Amino acid sequence: MSATGRPLRHLAGGTLGAALLTILAPFIPWLATLDLFCYDAWHRLAGQRTMPTRTAIIAIDDASLTRFQDTPLAFWQPQLGAAIATLRTVGVRAIGIDLIHATSAETWLTALGAGDTPAGRGYEAPYREALAAGGIVLAAARPERPGEADLLPPADHLLLLPGGGDDLGLVNLEADADGFIRRLAPALAAEAPSLTLAARLVVAAEPGHRFDDDRRAVPIPFAGPPETVPRVSLTRLTEADAAADPAVRLLRDRVVIIAAESARLQDLQLTPYARALPTAPPRLMSGGE
Repeated sequence: MSATGRPLRHLAGGTLGAALLTILAPFIPWLATLDLFCYDAWHRLAGQRTMPTRTAIIAIDDASLTRFQDTPLAFWQPQLGAAIATLRTVGVRAIGIDLIHATSAETWLTALGAGDTPAGRGYEAPYREALAAGGIVLAAARPERPGEADLLPPADHLLLLPGGGDDLGLVNLEADADGFIRRLAPALAAEAPSLTLAARLVVAAEPGHRFDDDRRAVPIPFAGPPETVPRVSLTRLTEADAAADPAVRLLRDRVVIIAAESARLQDLQLTPYARALPTAPPRLMSGGE
């Protein structure tokens, strides 16, 4: 055999061997475990792969919780309304809210007998106006067990969305057997709400984009380890001159997600970056990222 043929033969043999291992991995437990370890280790060693330029997170962080500590998170509609107004002023493309409220603040105030007051009637006004203007995707979740109901936004908020159920994005995550999140499907159901929050935000930002009923889970293209996606604290968006803040102005043309980032809110997920290596301690990733 010629010298040129030997490398080609070795390459073909290596490729065939790798393909065979991939096929056999689901049937041999230790091979499947090794495959997941190698997948995670690659991400950890690769570090930051790219700088996100089209997305950002509006963080409900420790600073936000401290600033608004006298208001329960379920009653943050005025803060969310102010933040959304700022985001629209600087020209973001779409806004996702990765929070599911069990009820609206105004419904709760009415139950307390304080709804029919000037303060009660106008408490959520800026937030409700923002929902009615469109371009916002609210979080929802499909039940994890048969017989359970969907987790949906309050009915009075849902009715304000121009697209109704089509303006909801599912936040269900499908973990592998070891509890790690590595894959995500664009669609999780046939009827609305059907698309994941990420997919629904793509449609909101690019109205012509379609996912149809694509329920195939594909590897998540992680940009890098936790905190790779740019963040701006929610507190900065509620300042009177927020739209002049250079960090806020950089959000122009991005798709943003308002999400719980404080560790106290415990919205943390296991991803490949939670895999501990001798030179890299495990790191949890926020649900919004």
